[in-house]
Amino acid sequence: MRIGYLRVSTKKDEQLRSAETQEARLWEAGCAEVLLDVGISGHRVAGRKGSRFPELIEKILSGVASEVVVPNFDRTQRRMRWGMELMDALEISNIRLLEVDTNTWIDPANNPTDVLMAQIRSAVQENESRVRAIKVKKAIAANRHRGKYACGMLPFGYRYNRDVPEGETGVVPDGDTWPLAVRMLQQIIDLECNISAWVRAHGSEAGRPWTPRGARAWLDNPVLRGEVMGIKGGCIALMHPHQQEQVADLLRRRAGRRGGGARRCYPFTGLVKCECCGKALHNVFDQNRTNRHHRLKCLTAGCKMFGSGIREDAVRRHMIALLAAHRQQRMAEVAAEPSVQDPPEAYRLRQMVEGMEHLIALGTPGMEVPLAKARQDLEVLLHPQNRASMQEMLELFADPSTLAAGSDEELFVVFGSLIDSMIWMGGHDPVSALRITLR
Repeated sequence: MRIGYLRVSTKKDEQLRSAETQEARLWEAGCAEVLLDVGISGHRVAGRKGSRFPELIEKILSGVASEVVVPNFDRTQRRMRWGMELMDALEISNIRLLEVDTNTWIDPANNPTDVLMAQIRSAVQENESRVRAIKVKKAIAANRHRGKYACGMLPFGYRYNRDVPEGETGVVPDGDTWPLAVRMLQQIIDLECNISAWVRAHGSEAGRPWTPRGARAWLDNPVLRGEVMGIKGGCIALMHPHQQEQVADLLRRRAGRRGGGARRCYPFTGLVKCECCGKALHNVFDQNRTNRHHRLKCLTAGCKMFGSGIREDAVRRHMIALLAAHRQQRMAEVAAEPSVQDPPEAYRLRQMVEGMEHLIALGTPGMEVPLAKARQDLEVLLHPQNRASMQEMLELFADPSTLAAGSDEELFVVFGSLIDSMIWMGGHDPVSALRITLR
C-alpha cells in the first residue's frame, strides 16, 4: 500500500492552505492513506508530541507500506537522527520513497548514494534550524534590553502598541473590544464563573464566537491581572484586585464539581470527525422532531457546520454493509495465503537473538540466560495457536446481520478496531457524505 506523509510546523492560514494543496498532490500520486501532521515541529523534541511520524515508521517496518510518498524529504523532519530513522526503516523493509516535488525515488536498500544525500540534507536542515533559533533568542534578548517584549497573542480586550517609550511593554487596552471585555468579565462573575452557562447565554454577544475552553483560557490569562511576561504592573489590569479574589474563590469552589462522565458509549463516539473543524461529532437525540432519532452533529462553536449532522442509524447501516463486504474479502485473501506474515515484534526478537549469539561467539559472559529468554519469547510469538483464527473472523463478517445484532458497546470496539478515520463532509447520505479509511 502506498502511504503518504505530510508535515507543516504551524497552524497558520497560509500553512494550512499549503497543507491542503500538498495533501491533494499526495492523493493524486496514488496514496491509499495520507498521514498528516499539522502544527508539529520538525526540529524541537518537545514539539513532536502528537506527531504521526512514529506511525509512519511503524507502518514501514510492519510491512503495511509498500511505498512511501512525501512532497519533499526535507519537510519530513529537520533533525538528522529522525531522517536516518526513516532511511533505516526504508532500508530494512526494502521499499522506496518518492519525492513528489522532484519526481525522484530514494532507494536506501539498493542505492547507498541516496542514504548519503539524505544524511547531508538532514544535517543542513538541522544546522539551519539551530542557527535560526539562536538568532530568534538574540533578537528577543535585545528587545527585552530595550524594554520591548514578545507577548504572543494578546487576550481579548488588549492590543499591542509598538510606539511606546523604553521600559514599557506596549500592551494596552483595545478601544474597540475593551468595553466588551469588561462586560464579559462581569457577566461571568455574575454567573459564579459557570463558563458553559455564560457561553450559552452570552457567547455570541462578545464580538466573536466563544467556546467554554476558550473563555476559561481567557479568564486564566495573566494579562487580565496586569502581568506581562511575569512582570507585575506591565499593563493596565482588566480585573480589579477584589475581582481577582472573587474569581479565584469561585473557580476554587467549582473545581470540586465534576460531572459523572458519559453514561453511555455509542458506536461512533469520537470516531466521526467534521471536515471543517476537525472535531468529533456528538451523538444527539433530536427530541423536537416528529420521527425521533439520534443524529451525529457538529457542536463546535464557530464552525460553519455547527448544528448540522447526519442520522446515526444511517451511518450504522452503511458501515455494517461496508465492513461486511470489505473485511470478508480481506479475510478470505489472508486465509488463502500459505503463511501468515510475522508480526513486527518478531523482527526485533530475531535481531536480539542474532546479536546475543554473536556476543557469545566472541566470548562475552552472562548472555546465555537472556538468549534463552529471547528464543522462548520468539517461539511463543510465532506459535500457530497464537495466530488469529481467520475462519472465526470469516464467520463473524459473513453475514451482516451478525454485526447488526451487536450492542452499542460491541460495535464501538469493532468500528474502533477496523476503521482508521471517518470524515463527515456535510450532507445526509452516508455514501457521499463520509470519507472512510479502513485499516
